[in-house]
Amino acid sequence: MLAAGLGACLALAGCQSGPSSSAPEETSAIEGKIAFIEDLLARRGDAARLSDALAAALPERVWLTEVAYGDGEARVKGIARSHVLLIDCLSNLERSAELAEVSLRSSAQRSARDRETMEFELHVVLADGRGGAPRASGPAETRLEELEKLLPASGETAGFFRLFHRLASDEGLQMTKFAPEGALPARPYEEWSAAVEVMGDRAELRRFFSGLAGLPHLWVVEKFSFKTLAADDSRSPVRAAIEARTLLRE
Repeated sequence: MLAAGLGACLALAGCQSGPSSSAPEETSAIEGKIAFIEDLLARRGDAARLSDALAAALPERVWLTEVAYGDGEARVKGIARSHVLLIDCLSNLERSAELAEVSLRSSAQRSARDRETMEFELHVVLADGRGGAPRASGPAETRLEELEKLLPASGETAGFFRLFHRLASDEGLQMTKFAPEGALPARPYEEWSAAVEVMGDRAELRRFFSGLAGLPHLWVVEKFSFKTLAADDSRSPVRAAIEARTLLRE
């Protein structure tokens, strides 16, 4: 009887140990999905933060002619009416809480329209914005469920063109290109990306980035660049190329 009872206890213990061994793997998978979404969520406003920081630092009679952004840093070209104005611009950028690093790569004096101007090139690094990003709370399953509400469903991709066109139009931009790259296999979610080109002024482009970051569904600008149509004209329109992506839920 004792041996039989001991055998039953051991059998029961073996049955109870089965689920517990798989639970850590399931929890780890859920936490991995949470981290994946939260990483993108922390970067959804980076393009808007950078654009606003650059615009806020520009004194009068200093303007940007070209910006190329990717991986949290940017190459910035511009024109200043004098050395003093360029120095003021650099000082403003260095004081910006949104920028972790600012360095002057080159500056050269030249004549344009019978005026002496300074052409310059900068390298800037965006400050990490993860500290201000919202974090889901509660049990892992609940946190993941809330975060996945930010992801468009796989059947909604047909409306992405309309979404970008409306957003560009609302901000005063002309969308000149929309080239979807379609769904890309990735872990733990399928990704969907598109190349977009727009034309308008710098303020409209900044509002477009802010609007994209504020959409109900998660979109991230991975890269963007813009160039003025007429470098010597501070009011010249710009042509911008944008690479954006999102994650798809089933």
